Amino acid sequence: MNLFEFLIVVLAANAVVDCWFNASLFERWRTAIQGQIANLTEEGPAVRDFLLTLLDCPHCFSFHATWILVAATLLAPLTEPWVVTAVWVINYSLAGWRVNYVLYRLIQRLLYEPPLQNG
Repeated sequence: MNLFEFLIVVLAANAVVDCWFNASLFERWRTAIQGQIANLTEEGPAVRDFLLTLLDCPHCFSFHATWILVAATLLAPLTEPWVVTAVWVINYSLAGWRVNYVLYRLIQRLLYEPPLQNG
């Protein structure tokens, strides 16, 4: 993986984290998954608390989302060619969405929000 590909994967991971925590599309899934994890009893409170913290902490989630996407990208060539293509389509799509959103917010702030006043 070269530096450009790593940057794509990092942007994709950032998009995953942003979608998980902020997208209304995933609100029902977040609630359902967190409810299922909260009801775990056999795995013990340590596993349950770890998973609940992971899904409720953007910093923790971003760490794991990044290494999972990096691992999937590095391991994809060991499988079928279509898997490699699928992984890169997902990575590029998520990274493109993230760059698009950052540019949208930057332009919105520069052009449409009033400047801060000193004082």
